[in-house]
Amino acid sequence: LIILNGCSDKPKRFFKELASLRELRVLVFGTQGTDESMQRDFVESLSNMQKLQYIRVCASCSLLHADTAMWEAAGFVLPRPLHYLGWREIRLSKLPSCINPSALPILAHLELFVITMDEQDLKLLARLPVLCYLNLTTWSTVTASNINSSDRSFFQKLRHFWTNAMVLFEQPDEEDTSVSLHMWNGEDAMPFASRKSNDSRKVVPSGVMPNLEVLELWIALEDNYSYCGNIGLEYLPSLRELRGCIFCEDVPIAESDAALAALRDACNVHPNHPTFRMRSY
Repeated sequence: LIILNGCSDKPKRFFKELASLRELRVLVFGTQGTDESMQRDFVESLSNMQKLQYIRVCASCSLLHADTAMWEAAGFVLPRPLHYLGWREIRLSKLPSCINPSALPILAHLELFVITMDEQDLKLLARLPVLCYLNLTTWSTVTASNINSSDRSFFQKLRHFWTNAMVLFEQPDEEDTSVSLHMWNGEDAMPFASRKSNDSRKVVPSGVMPNLEVLELWIALEDNYSYCGNIGLEYLPSLRELRGCIFCEDVPIAESDAALAALRDACNVHPNHPTFRMRSY
């Protein structure tokens, strides 16, 4: 079922009637906004469509604001056969408990907007066993420690990672082979120590997103010039492309040029020489 120009002239009826489509495999729709009652109807309908494999909410004039607690109180669950979930147009207050490795064992493509996240949430996403594509928007600053743990359970299949956060991979010291993934919103206290350009480790630990080929970042530079000095690309053994945007409003041209140069240099010294496709605005 694909409805691209709004649910209908009667969206409340649309969300209620979805419940009857128990055999549906694909659901793609756009919406101009929903109230709490309509969201509750949608959640209840989803619980009846347990054969869905592909769900996508299309761009609309405004994001759908979702209170995760209310959704879960209404019985929110996602179908176990789901392999594609495109929900970046739904602004979730927190990560729903049903998005976890045991509930979604074949989820390969995930797009989420989660306002508040913590380390446990990020590690739940990291453990999704066949996740290949992750598009993650969050307002939080969050760190996932030891993502290269010996059980090889984090981000093992991930090939493309897009985020609005400023990302940095950090190894505390050469004696400690654990690597942390930091996602920084640019406003909270910086969760990592800035590193000088080319300050790479002589021995690079293995197991950090071993199949990641594309890293895509949106960086709000502002006063965060030192962030781009070294973001830890050397920990990504399969990296083929660094892409994204640096937003340089009220930033001196020399600083924005230096940030781009530092990221370009990180690509140049990486063994794979990944393609550099960062732009400044």
